[in-house]
Amino acid sequence: MPTIRELIASYRQDPDISKKIGRTKGYVLDLLADSDIAKLPANQLSTVAIINHCRDRNGANDSVSGREDLKWADTLLADLDKPAAAALFAEYQRRLTRNTSRSANIWLRKTVEQVRQYTTRFPVPIHMLNSEKKRESVSKEWAGVLQLSSPNKLMPLPLQVTSKS
Repeated sequence: MPTIRELIASYRQDPDISKKIGRTKGYVLDLLADSDIAKLPANQLSTVAIINHCRDRNGANDSVSGREDLKWADTLLADLDKPAAAALFAEYQRRLTRNTSRSANIWLRKTVEQVRQYTTRFPVPIHMLNSEKKRESVSKEWAGVLQLSSPNKLMPLPLQVTSKS
């Protein structure tokens, strides 16, 4: 009886199927083929074996490197606005359980870089926009600043009503 690893190899080597295997599916198949569950003969694959495999994958982030990844993520997110950092961390955690830590780390690093670029370009701190009341206050403040800097340009134009006879 072939092992799961051998079945995956056969699947990947099939000329009709191999053309249709994308990069992500190929990566997942390789990851599965390198796991402990792949050593099982196909006829011994059971629900218990699959559940144990999933538990092992989820527990991968409890290792020393997993703890180091979490410390790194915490450091990376430390200077961001708390609600934004919390949302990014939640997505990072979700990605850790679904992907490899490397993939999740790359996603987090690139996303934080983008957030920092956007926030440095934005003229108002992000926390000033997280409620309707704060947004209204900021808009009034900016409208006042703009009106003071060029009063003639921002004055509303009077409506001209034309009557059709």
